[in-house]
Amino acid sequence: MVTAVVRAPITGTILITEMTGSFSHLLSLAIVSIVAYIVADIFSSKPIYESLLEKILHNQGEKISSSNKKNKSILEFAVFMGSALDGLQIKEVKWPHIVY
Repeated sequence: MVTAVVRAPITGTILITEMTGSFSHLLSLAIVSIVAYIVADIFSSKPIYESLLEKILHNQGEKISSSNKKNKSILEFAVFMGSALDGLQIKEVKWPHIVY
């Protein structure tokens, strides 16, 4: 279920393995996780975090289509001690404007 909802089969397998405290069912958990991922993909179920993001943006009046992968961006920044971003919350950072 975790794999189908979050759409992360490796994370789902490791999480359940940690919860059970045993590696004896690792192969069966991996197979079930992959099957759950495939079934969720066949039924076009949206990952929970993308659905939550859409809901938050919709409540803020933003229009976004998470099914359109062209609108997604991943920005990575290394934050070192003493830098301009050191000690700031994410909402306080002035992010660059991205033009599509």
